[in-house]
Amino acid sequence: MEETKDIKVRKIQVYTLSSLRRTGIYSTDPQIRLCGKWLKKAGFEAGDHIKIITTNKCLVIVPDEKKRVCQNEVNPKVRR
Repeated sequence: MEETKDIKVRKIQVYTLSSLRRTGIYSTDPQIRLCGKWLKKAGFEAGDHIKIITTNKCLVIVPDEKKRVCQNEVNPKVRR
């Protein structure tokens, strides 16, 4: 069996996001906010594109490599 030393567990809360629709009716939806140094340690940087794979009560977040390749081809390390 493979070792799982790299697996970390983060516990966060699902919040409610309320918004007013054009019809004047309020809508509420679940919201998950991810932020913190642990994201960088997991290999994610600000500006990265991700894919979220959903199944019943499970989310898997992975880098969107296609998007990253396209961006690098269009705009390779522009310095300002």
